[in-house]
Amino acid sequence: MRRILDFLEIPWNDSVLHHERFIGKDVSLSNVERSSDQVSKPDETVIKKTEEIHKNVHEWYKKAVSVVNDPARVDKPIVPE
Repeated sequence: MRRILDFLEIPWNDSVLHHERFIGKDVSLSNVERSSDQVSKPDETVIKKTEEIHKNVHEWYKKAVSVVNDPARVDKPIVPE
């Protein structure tokens, strides 16, 4: 998970793995506040980042190649015409 978040340029925090433990204890949620719903959708940031990846596929491909042990095994991006 750390490597994925690092690749997506999302800062790591230990609560990423167990954020549900804080709901109702250290974190209280409002039933009427719209942003409270985001807690049940922990991948919203990842979804936004993957949309960015699709928009800048060649830039992210270069980044992926730079962080893997065997760059030849990274598939080249498929860009729709």
